[in-house]
Parts: sequence; C-alpha cells; structure tokens
Amino acid sequence: MDIKSARSQYDCRLEVEKALGQPKHRSGKSWAWNCPFHQDHKTPSFNVYEEGYYCFGCGAKGDCFDWFAYWRKQTLGDILKAHDVDPMAEIQRKQEYAEHAAKRLEAEIQKAQQALTELREVQSWIRYHDNLDDASRVMWETRGVPCWYQDWIKLGYDPSHIFWAGQEYQSPTLTIPIYEPETWEVSNVKHRILGDASDKIGKYRPEKSGLPAVLFPASPDMPVSGRVIAVEGEIKAMVTYITLADPNIQIVGLPSKNPSESIIKQLAACDDLVLCLDPDADVVSVAHEIGNKVRVMRLPEKIDDYILTNNLDGDWLKSQVRMARRA
Repeated sequence: MDIKSARSQYDCRLEVEKALGQPKHRSGKSWAWNCPFHQDHKTPSFNVYEEGYYCFGCGAKGDCFDWFAYWRKQTLGDILKAHDVDPMAEIQRKQEYAEHAAKRLEAEIQKAQQALTELREVQSWIRYHDNLDDASRVMWETRGVPCWYQDWIKLGYDPSHIFWAGQEYQSPTLTIPIYEPETWEVSNVKHRILGDASDKIGKYRPEKSGLPAVLFPASPDMPVSGRVIAVEGEIKAMVTYITLADPNIQIVGLPSKNPSESIIKQLAACDDLVLCLDPDADVVSVAHEIGNKVRVMRLPEKIDDYILTNNLDGDWLKSQVRMARRA
C-alpha cells in the first residue's frame, strides 16, 4: 500500500485525542493541546490537523504515523510495516521531497533577495510621496492619518498603478512603505487600491510579490519589543499609534488575520502584548498561538473606524489597554 492511501485511513486529531484526551482548544480544522514533545504547561501550542501535527513552540511536526511511532515508542519503520507500507520506499520519498524542497526554498530566497534589492534601489515610495497633493493628503486625513505622519514615514499616492493578477489592472492607490524596526530599511511597499479593481483583486497589493509578509511598525524608530499593541493592518496601526500618542508603546499592524509562524514568534518575544483584531477574526486562537503573555482588547468595530466614528482620544484608548485581559 502507498503511504497516501495508508494515511487516509486516519484523522490525526482523533488519534491524538485518544492519547491526550480532550483538546484544550478547537479552532476550525485545528485542535490544540499542550505539547507532549516539550515543556508546554501553560498555553497549548501543539496544533493537530486531520493530516498531521505541528507545534508552534518547539517545531515538532509529522503525520499520524510519526505520532504512532512517538506515542507507542516504536520505530517509524515498524509502524509503516504494520500498515503494509514499504519503509525504504517512504524514506526515499522523504529524502527526494526534502531535496526538492531545499532547492525550491533556495530559489525563492534568491528571487526574494533580488526583488528586495531592486525595490531599495528604485525607492519608489519616495516618488509616491512626492505625488501627494491636497486631494490625496485629504484621502489620508479622512482615514485618520494627519499630514505630519504622512511626511514622517513617507506615505504616498500613485494616480495610476498597474497590477497583474491573471490580467492587467490599473488603479489609483495610496502607498504605505513597510519599514524594518529601528533600521528604517524598506521591506516592501503596500498599495491600498482605491478604484473598482479592489472588488476583483482585493483592497491591498504589495509592490513586490515573493517577499515575506511582515509586521508594520507604526513607529519605525522603535523595536518590536517591550510594550506592544498588535492590530490588524497598517492603517489601523497608524490610527492607533496617533491616537494613543505614547512613545513607550509600539503599535504594529499584522499583515493578515492569520499571522505566520515567524510573526507569531516575534510577537511572543514581547514583554507585554495587547492584541486587538477585527470583530470577525478568531482572536482567541491567535492569542493562544502567541502565548500566555497576551492580553486581548475587544471592540465592537474595527479599531480605526471605532476611534474615528466616536471621536475617541488617547485617554479612552489607554483605559482600553489597561482593561485588556488574557484570552
């Protein structure tokens, strides 16, 4: 029997549940337990899916057969033989896959490095900033971003940006340079699409594809450490930073509702992290992935809309931060 057919007989979540009992947390297709592979007594970081498992704490990963081998204290070869799978064929398949994955990763890294070099040489965000006129500055101001902040981090405007998403699209955009904290090195430029194209290709597109999605630091002068508030998206981070007006707290914008493993680790290293995602996000699941230091701030609307609609100030926001509680 081939490995794929043998693996399809099992739901890894159910097999782990037989061994570890009821999961600590369920979110969609993922069930979470305290990790049996390392000291994980507080926050469940061992996420199990139908086809396998992954621990965000120690990096342990595998499929149902890897789990059987670990839990039953048997070799993987013995487990595979018991399921009529040729161990040598599976080992060879894994080696070939690992070699292919390594080559693909190396090619992706080289491509990303080239894209980043080109981006920094061209410095398109400076040109976009120079495009700002009274009308485009008002677009930023109506989103809660005043002129001083526009000039500080070089927000901009492109009257006719061309995108490729299966076909060519052309649209005016507001532009956001994404800086590395403290160094002010640009990691990418994000475009907020203003035209009808947003209905077809989404509201946001990066200047350079193939580069990793990273945190947006609302204050590029500060590191992402110590006291941090994480919100969903760059403009929300700007509005939160401007409203809070606290030089001791960094505000970061997550690139999506489901942050990557590298972003999870970056946030987990913060001393005091407050997480405020949009109402439709699974904030509890994200908080559990980050760790036990996380406090959650819940609002009935997106944080920037809520602040602007209700004309809220820094004192209100500071009180919300103080009232944030663990998930």
